[in-house]
Amino acid sequence: MKKKFSKLIYASMLSICMLASSLNVMAAPAECEVEDYKASEYSGEFESEESYKEYDLSEIPNANEVDEIIDFLQLGNKEFVQQSSVLNIEDIIADADISTFSSDVSGSFTSATFDTGTPGVTWYYDVDYTVSPLSNGIGWYFKSVDVTCHYKKGLSLWTWANTCSITWKKATYTLSPSTKPTSLTVDITLDFSITTNATGTKPVTYSENHSHTTKVENIPL
Repeated sequence: MKKKFSKLIYASMLSICMLASSLNVMAAPAECEVEDYKASEYSGEFESEESYKEYDLSEIPNANEVDEIIDFLQLGNKEFVQQSSVLNIEDIIADADISTFSSDVSGSFTSATFDTGTPGVTWYYDVDYTVSPLSNGIGWYFKSVDVTCHYKKGLSLWTWANTCSITWKKATYTLSPSTKPTSLTVDITLDFSITTNATGTKPVTYSENHSHTTKVENIPL
């Protein structure tokens, strides 16, 4: 009797293990997926940010509302401009540990992580820069920059999407004004192709444009 009971327990445990293994194959990735893309310089003046309207994150449906998400992806806003950030020169000078303000200062920074219009997908960028003091003694400007953009598929994406293919269409940066620039604007365009339980095998395809500006917060020399 004990042997039969032991065999029954073993068979049950084996079935549970096999089921768990099967479910694990269909589960979401264990880690976030990140892909980067080198931005190129855009030759032209950046349009004044006053002409852009910042978007409200409350517009994005809850990830549990799959049908609402499909409507949002098909009909929702595709132009997203984030609130600008500030690069604090005083902190840069302190980190560089320099005693004179007459020389160039190089460093790097990573932007904040921004939501896209696709729940579970975010983006951000890294900048290697050199700033130089303005000749009139009123502050600093971007002498050169090198920008790399990234998008990230978070684990929450897989709570509603079955597949999600993202392609970089564009990643550019603009330094403004054209001489002695104190503003860096990064613009990206991502192409999406997504399937869900609501779409079946036919994907929803769309593009999103995103923009963010980092300004130099100058201090007197």
